[in-house]
Amino acid sequence: MKYLVILFLTGVTLLSASSSEHGGETDIVPRLVNFLIFAGLIYYLLAKHIKNFFNSRQVNIAQELEKVEEKVKASAKIKESALLKIEEARRIAREIEETTAKELELIMKKMEKDLLFDLEQIEKHKEELKIVSENKMIREVVAESLEEALDVDSIAKNNDELIKSIIKKVA
Repeated sequence: MKYLVILFLTGVTLLSASSSEHGGETDIVPRLVNFLIFAGLIYYLLAKHIKNFFNSRQVNIAQELEKVEEKVKASAKIKESALLKIEEARRIAREIEETTAKELELIMKKMEKDLLFDLEQIEKHKEELKIVSENKMIREVVAESLEEALDVDSIAKNNDELIKSIIKKVA
């Protein structure tokens, strides 16, 4: 069927193209007919191929568009996941800050308590050293007084003078 149409159109083309014998006429009409026949043949022969090409091109573009949409959706999911992770990190940072502030406050209170305890211990130690020093000084004074009192050269004539000298030294 195809070949029959092609043969017929070729014959018509040959017949219409050979009419250039008429002296002053222009050959626009036969050329137009030839062009239309040629265009019809081209369309008849290439129409399926052109349609198939454009259909496959359309399918390829649709597939690429679907791939791009999938990538956009995946990127949106990744972005949402990243935003959730950022929010979680911020929440954890706030918790760490709060915990750190509480720990710092507890450490400061403990250090203050320890410092006060150390100051009390130092004060007690100072008082003990003061008492020990006083006792040592009293012992030295008593020993010195006793040496004077027991010294053969300076034995007091009576006990009253001995007591007065001991009280002076102690005071």
